[in-house]
Amino acid sequence: MKIAIDIGHNLPCDGGAVGFLNENWCNTAVGMHLISMLEKSQVEVIKCKPGSADDLRDSLKRRVTTANTAKADYYISLHHNAGGGKGSEVFYFSNKGGALASAIVNELALLGFENRGAKKSTHYYVINWSEMPAIIVEACFMDTKTDCELWQRVGAKAVAEAIYKGLNQVLKFSSTPVSA
Repeated sequence: MKIAIDIGHNLPCDGGAVGFLNENWCNTAVGMHLISMLEKSQVEVIKCKPGSADDLRDSLKRRVTTANTAKADYYISLHHNAGGGKGSEVFYFSNKGGALASAIVNELALLGFENRGAKKSTHYYVINWSEMPAIIVEACFMDTKTDCELWQRVGAKAVAEAIYKGLNQVLKFSSTPVSA
């Protein structure tokens, strides 16, 4: 099984949200733990963060092209939200993506984040242009103090483990628990 992991933003032309925490840092911390867990489970990980890009659209295009070219089975884009909300949500388009989204958002809620649900959407480039089921995980809100305090208490590793557990519930790639 091949899973494309997109550690969102993290480029000068494609910066993440900054509030009580920095999205670029949080995405990277969660992503590195998740990649480690998947690789320990013998999942082939396709890393989709480009080294550079000209602008936001180019950044998104490069990420999706990497996954499509590698013929990944699933595309997971890791993010942290902004805009004054609270909690976790996961966006998807396909039915297979919806199953992943539901499992992951439920696992994130077990950490204490408000469950904003799995949300079907066509508004995101990576969901529209990936050739495989794709989801966008929004773990919590960078501009909400209580979300950031909870994120700091549980840590990046626990957030990654929740995403891993949700993926594994649906994809069943490991019969034994794996930690980063």
